Amino acid sequence: MGDFVGAQPMQNVNSQFVNRHFSGNPTVPFPGHGPTVGFSVRPDDRFYVTAGMANAYNATTESEFRSIDYGDFFYSVEAGFTPYVEGRGRGRYSIMGWYIDERTRDTVIPSDQGLTLVASQQMSDRFQLWARYGHADATTTNVRQLTQGGLGYSGLFGSPSNMTGLAVSFAQPRSAASRNESVAEVFQRLQLTRFTQVSAGAQAIFNPGNNPDKNLIGVIYARLRIAF
Repeated sequence: MGDFVGAQPMQNVNSQFVNRHFSGNPTVPFPGHGPTVGFSVRPDDRFYVTAGMANAYNATTESEFRSIDYGDFFYSVEAGFTPYVEGRGRGRYSIMGWYIDERTRDTVIPSDQGLTLVASQQMSDRFQLWARYGHADATTTNVRQLTQGGLGYSGLFGSPSNMTGLAVSFAQPRSAASRNESVAEVFQRLQLTRFTQVSAGAQAIFNPGNNPDKNLIGVIYARLRIAF
């Protein structure tokens, strides 16, 4: 469900940012793939409402139809405004609320709830800006607040399918004993052929939450994608 609600416009690990700060929404305990229902209503091209629910035990590696009997679910609803700004392009401004039931199948996992705000705007046919804020009670995740922003530019180095991205993020953990984690990432994607892309990027992770012995970790990566 994380691809459909609460997402920022450059949220695609296959072709854009890699770090989970940007390629997911770490404030939300989205279940894995499995039994899910949802619907979307768009009264006109400026507004939409999307709502859905999923089995709280969903796991991508299992069907999880039998666990529906537990009656524990993840619920979400998102409302958005998608205006077209003359001379700039389409924007999207949305608010998403979510709630997940307490789970008791194997061990007790408390309920949780939160909201996500997203603002994005095309500044031209090539340039876009976006920002996202997430808040959670954080009884099921380690991230209580997430604040981030980024930009994308298409067409650098030739092909209009090329994409340049830059984003920064700040996460406040659930526990006051943990450190605030910050991330910066930049990438360049090149469209080599109709079906082939190659990307290169770099990340800087400050005060990494899962490595308290380090103050800074640097990551350099390359990615080749063939899709047809």
